Amino acid sequence: MKKAKLVKNNKKLVKQIEKDSYSLKSFLLIILVLVIILGIFYFITTLVAKPVNPTDNNDGVTIIDETKITLGNILNRKEKEYYVLATKENNNTQANYQTLYNKYINEYKKEENALTFYNVNLDDALNKNYISEELNVSNDLSELKVNDDILFKIKDSKIEEYFSGSKNILKKLSNLKESE
Repeated sequence: MKKAKLVKNNKKLVKQIEKDSYSLKSFLLIILVLVIILGIFYFITTLVAKPVNPTDNNDGVTIIDETKITLGNILNRKEKEYYVLATKENNNTQANYQTLYNKYINEYKKEENALTFYNVNLDDALNKNYISEELNVSNDLSELKVNDDILFKIKDSKIEEYFSGSKNILKKLSNLKESE
């Protein structure tokens, strides 16, 4: 009888061990699936997220370029007198002109009493209301219309003079040192 009881207890014990083993296998399988899912999310996140450039030392600070403005703001700068250069930046034929503009402007900025230059991107959607087939230069900005690259000289919040077209702009920029 003792032997039969022992065999019965052994069978119960074996079943219990098998049950515990099955529970352990299920638990480990669940953990493995969770690790795989988390790994997939990690790799997708690293692929989609923009990698941080270690050479950027701005420590999360947003830098605003205050020299880039819209046409609607050309008359309300803090300086009494300044220039505004409005160009189409997404135009491949203008790339050579843009290089020359920058060359002359950078040379001019080295001067002791150089006026500030502001830049306007005519391709910017915020400037679309000012683009037209016909040029209309006005101190009333609601009437201002441009059709090509243009350089404005602003004095006392009014357009003092302007130069429309790449060749006229280059001519003015190349003569800035002498005229100021």
